Amino acid sequence: MALEYFEFDIFKQFPEIFACVFTRNGGVSSGAYESLNVSYKCDDKNENVNRNRELICKEIGIDRKNLIAVSQVHGRKILDIAKPLDDEFLTQDIEGYDGMITATKGLYLMVQVGDCQAVMIYDPVEKIVAGVHSGWKGSAQNIIGEAILKMVEMGSDPRNIYVGISPSLGTCCSEFSDPENELPCDLREYILPNKHVDFWKMSVDQCIQAGVPEAQIALPAQCTVCNNDTFFSYRAGKRFAGDFGVVIGMK
Repeated sequence: MALEYFEFDIFKQFPEIFACVFTRNGGVSSGAYESLNVSYKCDDKNENVNRNRELICKEIGIDRKNLIAVSQVHGRKILDIAKPLDDEFLTQDIEGYDGMITATKGLYLMVQVGDCQAVMIYDPVEKIVAGVHSGWKGSAQNIIGEAILKMVEMGSDPRNIYVGISPSLGTCCSEFSDPENELPCDLREYILPNKHVDFWKMSVDQCIQAGVPEAQIALPAQCTVCNNDTFFSYRAGKRFAGDFGVVIGMK
């Protein structure tokens, strides 16, 4: 089966970048991880994950060392990447980060998600890209705002930034046990009836608060739980069953 992916429409106006969401289909993994699982943090065989990442690189047309991924620890640290991976990180992820940023052409940042949001960010003026993993803990810490701030420190004007947010946990399936206590006070406005939380609106608002124009933010609004046949979802199976990859890079 060929790899399945879709591109962010908001980035199609910039031919110098590649930004897409790979589905869970077209890889070599089996069982709960069928089939394009890109995560080492599960019981899938590492050789399957390695092969799946190689398939993504082949689809993009890049060397394996140019596909960068971090361990995603549900924090807010952003790693500045300037060169291809060292050999040790070809079979494991760089520890301690949830976001990546680069101004180097030819490097492609891959965020791994299975209900969390992968937030792809591009400044076409300064030529800077970022990829951010934002689960509910990352949202509570505003990792999106942190990434945009780092881009500003590198010379970006937030008014020039474009953002694409991947399919993720939708409002239909985002029930929490106790959101009043789990979320910081300033985020309780996003709590919906029946203990659901609107993380989609939260992320859009965090982009706007960081200075990004609303018209330059794309949110497909596809729920990964409801579309578990297309995307991996933790909640759909009530256990970790792999991640799909979301990639951005400058050609």
